[in-house]
Amino acid sequence: MPFLLWSVILVLAVSCTERRLPGQLPPADGSASKKDGGKIQPDGRKIKPDGKCVRPPGGCFSANDCPAGYQCVGCGADPCCPMCGVCYGKCSPPPATTCSDIALGYINVIKAARLCTLADGPKGPQCTLKVDDKIACPCPTFINPANKASVTALASLKTAWKANKCDANRGACPPVTCNVPTGSACKGTSTGGNKKGTCQDSFK
Repeated sequence: MPFLLWSVILVLAVSCTERRLPGQLPPADGSASKKDGGKIQPDGRKIKPDGKCVRPPGGCFSANDCPAGYQCVGCGADPCCPMCGVCYGKCSPPPATTCSDIALGYINVIKAARLCTLADGPKGPQCTLKVDDKIACPCPTFINPANKASVTALASLKTAWKANKCDANRGACPPVTCNVPTGSACKGTSTGGNKKGTCQDSFK
């Protein structure tokens, strides 16, 4: 019996090696100890060959991890650290009850969707996804497709816009010719550790 008891204690000690104090979040890089060749797990997370765990898009620890105006709802286990004892939720758009709410929410999400990493940071396709700059009487603009939660949110708001028949209620758009961008680039000022920029459209 003592041997069985010590075996249970040993297993718990190993599983809780990465456990943190209440309120202390896991590392921002999603560090994990297990390696499996970069395969995507059933819960959506991905373990890279170097052992770092990448959480599935759309998850959050707080509203700060979500697009502007979104809420972090739910309290599940962190996919990259199930034993950490923190709440891991999902970014959820605020309930849009009117067409004005939907239009404003779309503008706020567009701002979040334009966020990008400056050239001296990690490389990758940025500012390449063309979308509507607003939901009513739109013109084209470019956003960063890496902001997957924002891209999903824009699609959801468009669905809500159609469901509420907002186009039929707003009347005709004014006769304005759109200045169509030919591309976009991540621009901003890199100071200290700040590598964040914004997708800015370019025109001929």
